Amino acid sequence: MKNIIMALAITLLIPEIANCMRFTLSRDYYQIDENRIVSTSVSKDISDLFFPRNLICADGKAHIVSRVSKSSNFKNLYDQANLRYACLPANVEIISAECFKGCSNLSILAFESGSHLASIEDDAFICRSIASICLPASVQMIGKFCFGGCSTLTSLVFEPDSKLRVIKESAFFGCSSLKSIRIPSSLETLGWWCFERCSSLSSVMFEPDSRLATMGVGAFSWCSSLASICIPSSVGTVGKECFVLCENLSSVVFEFGLQLAIMGNSTFGGCSSLASICIPSSVEKIAVECFHGCKGLSSVTFGPGSKLRTIENYVFSDCPSLESICLPSSVERIGKKCFWHCHSLSSIIFEPGSQLETIGEDAIPAEAVVNGCNLPIPGRQ
Repeated sequence: MKNIIMALAITLLIPEIANCMRFTLSRDYYQIDENRIVSTSVSKDISDLFFPRNLICADGKAHIVSRVSKSSNFKNLYDQANLRYACLPANVEIISAECFKGCSNLSILAFESGSHLASIEDDAFICRSIASICLPASVQMIGKFCFGGCSTLTSLVFEPDSKLRVIKESAFFGCSSLKSIRIPSSLETLGWWCFERCSSLSSVMFEPDSRLATMGVGAFSWCSSLASICIPSSVGTVGKECFVLCENLSSVVFEFGLQLAIMGNSTFGGCSSLASICIPSSVEKIAVECFHGCKGLSSVTFGPGSKLRTIENYVFSDCPSLESICLPSSVERIGKKCFWHCHSLSSIIFEPGSQLETIGEDAIPAEAVVNGCNLPIPGRQ
């Protein structure tokens, strides 16, 4: 095994290094290239990689390592390497895009205690062998596809008092072995398709006093093992298809005080194990196919003082277990085929004082008894 101190490419905190053109570090030759330290001679049998805290250059000065990045001149260098372990010093603040992309045997990623790491940029770790990660509390942003396709990742932990604010698009896409995650209270945004196709993910917990505001499009789509979710009261946006095809999702709870106004297209589409749902009072619109294909859905209720105005097309289509529903008086519009193929639906009740103005084509099954509706129902005499 060959252990060496080296860098893929390092940007220095102190850029004035023009008089420092070349030097030798741990038997490997380095040179300065546009204020970056790049290796010009690196063996491909590297297995352990230790990044230095600082480098002593030809001018005799110590330059602090603050950024680790992958030099374009060595884009494919580690695709063929046997790199298994990497340790980053505490003073590194940024891991640049594609830094470890293609390190197919990298299984252990370590951070020195007291890490100042703030940003992990796009595609930084597309490494299929990483089994576990403990991210420093200092990390504020995780970039797009950062750990995408890390199919052996089973454990993702955030240090206590995490400052994490943003997890960007597809950051953990396809991490098919990841089983659980506890999301820090500091997080504000879950990006689009963030945990899409994490097929073993069965538990998602949000720390108390969560500041999460946005759950992006498809954030937990195709998480077929996810059994339950409690959405924090801080959430104002749930993107379309957020939980689509979460086939084992049986419990959805919205924290008291939620101000969510719109439930997006196909948010819970294909959640065939979902048996009941209570729509929060704050929701004003339920978008197209929101609960389409929820085969086990038998109970739909609405929070007291519901502000619901619009139920769009196909919202409850293909929900064969739904037998009855009582719609809030605030509802003004029901879209076409809203209850299409709800073969067990026998009773639809509108609360007294219904403000209903429009019923779409084939919205209500012919066999369902309707009470409290003063509008003509399309398809009925």
